[in-house]
Parts: sequence; C-alpha cells; structure tokens
Amino acid sequence: MAITTIIKLKPEVIEAVKKGLDVKNRLQFELKISYLTLQRWLNTNDDKLTRAQVLQIISEELSISKEELLTE
Repeated sequence: MAITTIIKLKPEVIEAVKKGLDVKNRLQFELKISYLTLQRWLNTNDDKLTRAQVLQIISEELSISKEELLTE
C-alpha cells in the first residue's frame, strides 16, 4: 500500500497572499483566472497552489524561498 504525502501551502503563506494585492494580481494575470477563483483556491488551500508556476510567483512577490512556502 502506497503512502501519499499531501503538500500544501503553509497557512501563513496563504494569509500573506490574501493580504498582498500585487501577488494576487500577478497570479490572476499569469494564470488567467478570476479573483473569485483565486479566492476559492486560497480558502481551500487548493492543490493548484503548489504548481511550479504558482510557487515561483509567490516566492518572487513575497521574497520567500520556495522551500519555505510548503508544508506536508
């Protein structure tokens, strides 16, 4: 039986993104998603937030290393 590890953004990162207008705008623009879609992803800590492109944007906008963004 395989053990599955679930990787999510840390709660403090989610809160920082929610408060950061620049990071939200960039995520919406580059991912071509609406404000409501991004809010839904943030509220549920959706797996889509762990995609490489998303992590790169958040890392750059919040000046946090990619390794510091995630938790298991």
